[in-house]
Amino acid sequence: MVTISYNIHDILKFKVIKDRDYGLRDMINLKFSFFEVDEVTDPDIILNIGKFVPSNNNCYIVGNKYYIKDNYIYCKDSEGRSKWEVEIIGFEEGNTIINFNGKVGGFQSIINPDIVAQLLLLTVIEYKLGMKGHFLLHAGGVSKNRRAYVFAGRGASFKSSLCMDFIRKAGFEFLGDDRIIINKNFVLSFPFNFRVFEFMCEQLPNENTWTILNKIRFAGYLMNRKDIRNTQIKVSEPSKLKGLFFIVRTNEGKIVRKEISLNEAASRLIINNMLEDCVSLTYYGINSAPYLKYSFAYSYIFPDSKIARYRKKSKKIIEKIIKGVPIYEIKIPNVYNPKVFNQIYELVMS
Repeated sequence: MVTISYNIHDILKFKVIKDRDYGLRDMINLKFSFFEVDEVTDPDIILNIGKFVPSNNNCYIVGNKYYIKDNYIYCKDSEGRSKWEVEIIGFEEGNTIINFNGKVGGFQSIINPDIVAQLLLLTVIEYKLGMKGHFLLHAGGVSKNRRAYVFAGRGASFKSSLCMDFIRKAGFEFLGDDRIIINKNFVLSFPFNFRVFEFMCEQLPNENTWTILNKIRFAGYLMNRKDIRNTQIKVSEPSKLKGLFFIVRTNEGKIVRKEISLNEAASRLIINNMLEDCVSLTYYGINSAPYLKYSFAYSYIFPDSKIARYRKKSKKIIEKIIKGVPIYEIKIPNVYNPKVFNQIYELVMS
């Protein structure tokens, strides 16, 4: 058995317990490694990966698939060449135990054997943080002088490239290029897949230059950089939110900035997270969002549950957090280059 402990800013603690060690694959696959610690007590979440016997007695059965009772869900699931079963005890409140057993098909079973479990864990982390008033957003962010600038957008909207250039060219500190945490006072770092971003920042001109050769170089990079704290990238302390920017790629030839409303911004942030739940696993042949399906099935049985009301409640709280902050949409060309960065930098800092 292998147990790894994590602590996210002393807000949320969790453990991942695996039935075996995957060696190099774990180095590639540890998405939460920045938050790894020696030990945690009373974790909010425990993810057990390996065979288990479900406690699915006395359950409602929805769609001949989902076994549901108060604060509990179990199902066997599959998509494409991937199959798994999962049980979540403490699904709605209290400490949560996720029991997961499954595998990804094809070549991904070699490099990312636990990818479904880890992304399911990420969504549970999002929910648990939200219940504590801290919202994990699908967005990038940088800061300078404890002032945070957040870039929200869909995948491949150049959030990572912008964060890379703000750090490399303008001396900013790193909050995250894929996820950041916001609350009523601060933006907090969430360096998800930190080693990937570090490699890109040090070795690549932008996020779209992942050639086969660079992927091979990245494997060697991991072997030589095992200590997550040994990095040239300065991760930011909690910082005040000074600007929220929705980055949208277009086929127009010019960069356009327009102000958007508080209501639209909060709605976009919520929907952006939900969409990410759907597309994060597409590369692995999984085209739906497992956690969303599970929460919808649970909400069908318990329509007044915290799970059922979570998105609506979150929108109102997010509106309060970002109220008074400058909020813009920035349309950018389909090709990212230094000229594009310079123009965006001027718009962000103006």
